Amino acid sequence: MPIRRLTLGDKSQVLALDKVIFSTVDPEGGWRESDFNQFFNEESCYVFYEEKRPDVIIGYIFATQEKDQTYISNLGSDPRTGKRGIGTALMQKVMLQEDENSKKNNRPFAIKLHADNDNENAIRFYKNLGFKEEGRDSHGIKMTATALPEKFKNKEIQPPVPMSRKALIIRNVDGIQYDDLKVALDGLEPDEQAPREFNELIHLVQSNTLSDSDRLNHALDLFKLEIVRDYIYETVKEKTGSYVIYHLNGLEDTGRINNKNATYIIEKMAKIAPNTDFDMLYLGGGHGDPSQGLSNLSKRQLEGITDILNNRNIKFSAVILGSCFSTAYLGLCQPFLKDHGVTISNSLECGGDNNFKPAMQWIKGQRQEFYSDEDIRNSIPVYQETRAAMRRVFEGGVPPGEELPDEYSKLLDAYKQFVQTEVPGLPEEEFYALGEDLFNRDLEEFIIEMQFERELLHKEKIQEILGNYPKLSEHIKILADKKGEKAIFDALTNCIKPTPTSLVVGTAKTVTMFNFSEANVMPANADEEFQGNYRLVRDKVRRSGQFTEINEVLNDFNDISAKRQFNNVFIQATKFLEPQEREAQKHHPEQERLIRQQQEREAQERHAEQERLIRQQQEREAQDRAEQERLIHQQQEREVQEHRAEQKGLAHQQQERETQYRDAEQERLTCLQNGHAQNQQAFAAQLKLLHDKMTDLDKRGMEKARRLH
Repeated sequence: MPIRRLTLGDKSQVLALDKVIFSTVDPEGGWRESDFNQFFNEESCYVFYEEKRPDVIIGYIFATQEKDQTYISNLGSDPRTGKRGIGTALMQKVMLQEDENSKKNNRPFAIKLHADNDNENAIRFYKNLGFKEEGRDSHGIKMTATALPEKFKNKEIQPPVPMSRKALIIRNVDGIQYDDLKVALDGLEPDEQAPREFNELIHLVQSNTLSDSDRLNHALDLFKLEIVRDYIYETVKEKTGSYVIYHLNGLEDTGRINNKNATYIIEKMAKIAPNTDFDMLYLGGGHGDPSQGLSNLSKRQLEGITDILNNRNIKFSAVILGSCFSTAYLGLCQPFLKDHGVTISNSLECGGDNNFKPAMQWIKGQRQEFYSDEDIRNSIPVYQETRAAMRRVFEGGVPPGEELPDEYSKLLDAYKQFVQTEVPGLPEEEFYALGEDLFNRDLEEFIIEMQFERELLHKEKIQEILGNYPKLSEHIKILADKKGEKAIFDALTNCIKPTPTSLVVGTAKTVTMFNFSEANVMPANADEEFQGNYRLVRDKVRRSGQFTEINEVLNDFNDISAKRQFNNVFIQATKFLEPQEREAQKHHPEQERLIRQQQEREAQERHAEQERLIRQQQEREAQDRAEQERLIHQQQEREVQEHRAEQKGLAHQQQERETQYRDAEQERLTCLQNGHAQNQQAFAAQLKLLHDKMTDLDKRGMEKARRLH
């Protein structure tokens, strides 16, 4: 359930939504920012958000946990989303929280709130949850609940329906099968207010016992009951805004007309408001004929349906026709297709692929593209001719040249050995049979993978695909060594030739389809008259006068390429109708203005805060620079002082040396003047001693000076 706690960051969106919700009952237009600030708390305020989009709020509740009770000050849900149970889900959250708190604190259960005197819907809503009136004051009707509702105790409350795209579904269910039945009922649950037959149907489907043919037939019969179809129609319409009309044959296979079943459709469509925009129209599920009608509805019945859509100016972004030969009736649909709209239909038989499942899953938001990769893979047929051609490559017969029967036998032996390892104890002949079955399975899956990637096929891509089938991959390496790598990979590629498709991709003014009238090929599930039927369908498209361009192609148009092409145009067409943005832009410009104002205020506050933080950072950086400069100055002063002290020491040493030189020279002169010959030898020795001493002093002085500089 997409509920989370309210945060301060939700303020602007909640206030804008509150104005939209309460503008009809409050001339002042709902809460102000001061109201939000007063009642906001992180313990018991919640928002309901769009599925997978937590930032898109479509409901909220403000509750305050007091000592003896919980008080609810505000509850609202976006009226544009329809009645989806959002308010009930939010009340369930708060009431379960109060139940837990009252038990924890050993006190009675109590929730109080005020309802506007004139808001009858709100009063009825609260009374259904067990609230009782206790009087009136200036805030409105005082209401109190003293017990948790039983449906909350048993947790039987249905979860709110996720926001769905808006669609009109007209689905023939006369011949519906089990798979489509599950799709049709997906998301629906038993309800005590529902008809007994509906609840029985849901229980049957959920019991997983429909493999029994009697149970399945009973479930299908229940689904076709008008009371069940009516309930599904009303339930889905109320919760999602979509109109799902399940009907029976208007044109029997025998050709008999049953206008009652066609009238059933028209009566349901009459409830659609004029000028309604839908994301999608789905029309299909029954048999079609190029001349008689579509989805077991006659041409006249189809015209009655399309007349209602045109007269009420109801428009669609996409039209999905899920019936054989449905392209013949595209001309009826073009007037209510939007200018950017797209269509998908079939020029010939659809082979049971009626597009119901992808349509329903897309409507419910379960997929973004119309066709998933799984849909495309599952629609790839493996024809006998393709399988035989691929087998010839693995047998070594293609490309021509040396036959390699021994290598092919080794491949089959590898599969046999695998079976022996996995399932030991079987008779010898069963090993070979199961081994060949595994080989055929791998071969078929390999062909499907190759067809799926056909547009990108090259050696590296084929090797990547072969990596999923180790035994086939090893065998291809052996063949490539013997016959040449290029020859083998070309042979594998040439086996993959997807057959043309009867799918027709259209826009508001163009259609693109395979030209079966000029190609001697048959599509999947086509009967022998396919060329004549194709020409009949094409001529009806031309005569409708609704198309400026009809493209008939002969190449590169198959199930894979057609579905991928439709995916591309479908995404472009339906992105114009994101429901919440569309409604906000179309119907609520005031909300946009209020949101913009709130966002501007918050942007200004954020800008001011950012400037304050920047100033603080700049001040810190300036202080850091000043401290760094002070430390550098101190270091420089120490270095100057040390330099001066060193210079002074050197000068003192120099003075000492000069004094010693003078003293020595004076002593020498004195000795010479005395002229005593007996002292000559001693004098020379003394002189040498003095000379050595001065030389040593000079060396030490020079070394110190060198270190200094």
